[in-house]
Amino acid sequence: MIKHLILVMFVLTALQASAREADSLRSSIKNADKFCVAVQSVTLAADGVTRQYENIGQGLKHDKKDNSTWYLLKKKWLAGQQYRLLFKQVPTTGRLYIFSVDGINTPKIYGVLNMDSMYKAMALTPGMLDTMSLKYTGQERLCLWYTKSELPAYENLIMGIELTHGNFTARTNLQLGSSLLLPAPYWYFTKKTIGFVALNSDAAMPGTAVLPVIIEFDIH
Repeated sequence: MIKHLILVMFVLTALQASAREADSLRSSIKNADKFCVAVQSVTLAADGVTRQYENIGQGLKHDKKDNSTWYLLKKKWLAGQQYRLLFKQVPTTGRLYIFSVDGINTPKIYGVLNMDSMYKAMALTPGMLDTMSLKYTGQERLCLWYTKSELPAYENLIMGIELTHGNFTARTNLQLGSSLLLPAPYWYFTKKTIGFVALNSDAAMPGTAVLPVIIEFDIH
């Protein structure tokens, strides 16, 4: 009887500790850094001048085989179509490396956004990236690599993806190597929007770690 009572007390204590830990994590997530972007298609109105924008939905995909996650846009695109990124939320610090890999496997670097200065500018007005075009049929990926500190020789790291093989998320993981931010309870990809939530701590995001957000376009 006493043994059973001790066992019940042990289980209850463990459950209470687990609940406290979960509550603490949820409370921390509320104060975490959040990153959210939207993809909009860009077309011209009948007057040939006025631009029209359409928000494009997406689905969060996960491949358990290589533990990779990416966003697939719910739209069939045509070669030559244009799109843009609308930044809705950005972390308070860090760098965002933006590049694409087109249907013939050619990387193109668009630039690096410094969140330290961008966050202040976006406090009132969401920012957006200039209009970009889809050139070739197949799958094109737009990649957003987030890191808290500057990524040394990032151009070589990005351009080197062209020499890798396999599915794209696995290639990204291979290219980043030890710099890849591994899955952890301190951060997660968001399901309803493109982006992530991460605790603003060294445990959640070490300075040298890279969190890759991959957006896939299916082009016909």
